[in-house]
Amino acid sequence: MTTKSQQPPTWIKVRIGDLGDLHCGQSPPSSAVNTSGQGVPYISGPEQWDGHQLVVNKWTTEPRRIAPDGSVFVTVKGAGVGTIFPGAPGAIGRDIYAFKPHDVLCTDFVRLALVVTVDELTRRAVGDIPGLSKSDLGEHPICLPPVGEQHRIVETIESYLTRLDDTVATLERVQQNLKRYRASVLKAAVEGRLVTTEAELARREGRDYEPASVLLERILEERRRRWIEDAAEKARTKAQEMAKKSGRRWTSKDDTKTIEQERIKAAKKYQEPEPPDTSDLPDLPEGWCWASPSQLASEEPYALAIGPFGSNLKTTDYRPTGVPLVFVRNIRSEAFGGVWDKFITPEKAEELRPHWVSPGDVLITKMGDPPGDVCLYPNSRPAAVITADCIKLRPNNAVGNRMCLVYLLRSQVVQNQIGTITKGVAQKKVSLARFRDIAIPLPPTLEQTRMASELDRHRSVELAVRDELQKVLLRCHRLRQSILKWAFEGKLVPQDPNDEPASVLLERIKAERAKTEAGKRNSRWHKNS
Repeated sequence: MTTKSQQPPTWIKVRIGDLGDLHCGQSPPSSAVNTSGQGVPYISGPEQWDGHQLVVNKWTTEPRRIAPDGSVFVTVKGAGVGTIFPGAPGAIGRDIYAFKPHDVLCTDFVRLALVVTVDELTRRAVGDIPGLSKSDLGEHPICLPPVGEQHRIVETIESYLTRLDDTVATLERVQQNLKRYRASVLKAAVEGRLVTTEAELARREGRDYEPASVLLERILEERRRRWIEDAAEKARTKAQEMAKKSGRRWTSKDDTKTIEQERIKAAKKYQEPEPPDTSDLPDLPEGWCWASPSQLASEEPYALAIGPFGSNLKTTDYRPTGVPLVFVRNIRSEAFGGVWDKFITPEKAEELRPHWVSPGDVLITKMGDPPGDVCLYPNSRPAAVITADCIKLRPNNAVGNRMCLVYLLRSQVVQNQIGTITKGVAQKKVSLARFRDIAIPLPPTLEQTRMASELDRHRSVELAVRDELQKVLLRCHRLRQSILKWAFEGKLVPQDPNDEPASVLLERIKAERAKTEAGKRNSRWHKNS
């Protein structure tokens, strides 16, 4: 807010209520509001102002309060309190006030003066749902220059801000292009165009290579072997303990016999993970194959899991320190991030051991807008527990490069599948049962390493450009604030000594408003007499 010492001599500080008329909104019955264009436009809140123009998407056939032409709209209640935007003819709801400046004033100047001092205005808002009263707005002070200077200020501001808006729009288009760039790089990777495929490289070098189909067979065979061995060992340990309890001597022969028998039993019980349905998917580069998350997961229990739900983990379990919890907000496309502010006790974490994540695990959001954000849990983080709307995939050690797997999960061909299996009305989610059978493109091991390295390089370039764009956008925002600050300190345009001082202007406005009000009273008196 401009102080008196900064204020040019022809300016004055004045109450908004002295400069025009304030009209409080009044909501029509909800039954009289429609979205089909029947009646007059209806403005009910700040959501209809997109920052550049008024979005008329509601109408009413029973308007209770019509805003005068040339008004400035101010949101006076709720989360959007203090939103100020150009008015338009139509009805206004109870959360909107319409301020109509005196005709001699520049309406856009008054609006911008309110925008610049909005922080001071919103400090007056009180209540559980913050609200401004008519007197709050009427008593709000602004600095008023002569009329001619008002118009010069608005013209200059609009000239600067138009160019600034054009610059910001260009930068935002570049940001969108960066997203398209990311998608195109991933697309090239999945189509085998980003790096030389292992099949092509092997031909050039006259050597053999292991295609991904053989890699997958090896993963599945190792998974099956480890699972059978673990099951047999558990059964052997149990049998040995029972023998000791019964007082029977346990021999090495018992060991060998039990292991052999239990291996046979475990082999019959073992269930192969389901392969993905690839009938509607594109052809892959030579040497690649499709694999499901359940096929790529480690053989250990809960290698593919979601977080606890229901009463297994409640908000009352949260602590300020302890074992950290991982939420959807921590899983980002760039990297694991966000603030860790919720923890559980080590004892509670032990209860939730199936939901633990460790460095190198792949995390996927099963809920979001949309679901399917993917990141690698970093080596720098301690063991943690995922919450209900997160999926953990702990890959088999033979899978290869885990960062490559993250990139492949981010690719459009996988994200499209995640979109297809996303279900729900109020909250769209991906179930683990549906996720475990999606199709992931799998390259040969050596090709994975080259792909991950090249994708990392492209990602570094993208992030560097994005960070620079953010810096320039921030400078644009600060320049906008500076332009408005200079304008309302009288430093943006020169003062004209021939302009009528604002003090004289104010007296003239008061006299005209008093005369108009007296005329209204006389008219009402004659009407009632």
